[in-house]
Amino acid sequence: MPAKKKRKWYTSPLILTVISLIGGAILSFIPAYYFKIREQRIEYSKIENSIINAENLLSQGLPDEALGKYQLLITTVSRQLKPEFYARIKRGEGLAYFTLSYSNEKENNLKKALSSFYDALEIYTIEKYPEDYARTQGYIANTCLAMSEIRDREKNLNLAILSNEEALKVYNREKYPVQYGKIKLNLGINYEYLAEINYKEEYLKQAVDYYNEALEIFSIEKYPVENATIKLNLANSYMGFSESKKILVT
Repeated sequence: MPAKKKRKWYTSPLILTVISLIGGAILSFIPAYYFKIREQRIEYSKIENSIINAENLLSQGLPDEALGKYQLLITTVSRQLKPEFYARIKRGEGLAYFTLSYSNEKENNLKKALSSFYDALEIYTIEKYPEDYARTQGYIANTCLAMSEIRDREKNLNLAILSNEEALKVYNREKYPVQYGKIKLNLGINYEYLAEINYKEEYLKQAVDYYNEALEIFSIEKYPVENATIKLNLANSYMGFSESKKILVT
């Protein structure tokens, strides 16, 4: 009796049916997946364009309009699903409030600005987003400096110093010379103001050191305005030294 020919597995009706079903499922999944990705890209593009629109309004000196855009956006953007967009919106919102503080409700708008900036920092960590972290810390420092003109002067100046120092963890002289120079200038201002309310010679020395470090970046040839500003601040600091000595002598 001749041996029964063994059927190859890939000719089995059952296997062919299973393969057919799997193949059909994959083929039906591919267009659905493609359209889902396409929809997500369109959605992301719309959000980004809306953020850019708000940023343009802010740069044009229209903080009220920009704030309205940011506040509308934040209701549609999930912090969990779109953290980068969320942080960018919150930071923009903070800048809008900061700008508005120049025209009305200064303290209230500065408080709102700080709240928005700190919300953004929960996402913009130094490990994942170093540049955004440093930029946001710089905004916080400027807001604390402005707040120091209203209340808790010494406390807010110290907060400004802390934020500027955090920014310097990213803004090194080699890679970010301009940002580095601006933060050094800001630190000089912070310490100069501290010396005005609680005179310590070390504060003025710190201010002078920071101003001189900023001058190494902002040369008179390349940055005449910044150079002149720093030199004026240096003159004020040196004047602070001479006035304090007069007080001590008398």
